[in-house]
Amino acid sequence: MIPVLTTNPTTKMSTAQKSRQVQRVVGLLKKKYSTHEKSESLPVLEHLIMAVLADGTTTAKADEAFKRLKQNYFDWNEVRVSAQVELQDQLADLPDAEARAARLKGCLKYVFETTYGFDLETIKKLPMKEIAHRFEKMHGLSEYLVARIIRDGLGGTAMPLDTAAVRVLTRLGIIDHKTPPQVLSASLARQIPRNRNVEFCHLLSELGADTCHETEPRCKQCCLVDDCPAGQKRLAVLAAAAAAASEAAKAKRARAKAKKARSKAK
Repeated sequence: MIPVLTTNPTTKMSTAQKSRQVQRVVGLLKKKYSTHEKSESLPVLEHLIMAVLADGTTTAKADEAFKRLKQNYFDWNEVRVSAQVELQDQLADLPDAEARAARLKGCLKYVFETTYGFDLETIKKLPMKEIAHRFEKMHGLSEYLVARIIRDGLGGTAMPLDTAAVRVLTRLGIIDHKTPPQVLSASLARQIPRNRNVEFCHLLSELGADTCHETEPRCKQCCLVDDCPAGQKRLAVLAAAAAAASEAAKAKRARAKAKKARSKAK
């Protein structure tokens, strides 16, 4: 079985090198994938829901799932009290629909039980740290979820790195999986202009869904493979495995040929 390589290169990049690498990555991704404009103005609660839907998938699929929920349910309370298996069916186009449905119901349950409704607009008056503290007991909470709410729902400065973005950036060696997510997000937020933040996260999600899969990444088809240490290592492993298989096949054919010759000689 071919191993999936997700580790960073042994030589760490300097801050300046990372900045140049980030800009190069953005340029290459923009050549292959369509860009995405900033999310429309929504209530804070709906930005929270969008964050749950978007984690680890493409912008288009998350948008479609959001529209489907709005069309098929009277309000968010109906989503909250719906059967999980029914909600799972609504999210069937998204990865890990069962866990995502449970996370969405858990978030709505938390909001309802702590606010006695579904209005989160009052948190706009709170400091960002207080907002994170308010949500820390929410089911399925992640740094990505909080950052997405801060960026899209509250207009703050944050870099929401979903599971796909973290996977891509780790394999590229731009971020270190040992560093806390909030530190990574803050570091990247300084390297990416605020007006390109949404575009950057969108492009990473596109790549994650297209080629940079968690298991069996399609490195040969990846537009970043020449800049990806993990991708280069994986291709080397694949090439070595193919060469070994070819040699084994040649040896097998040679043995068969020798056996056939011995049989004729008899």
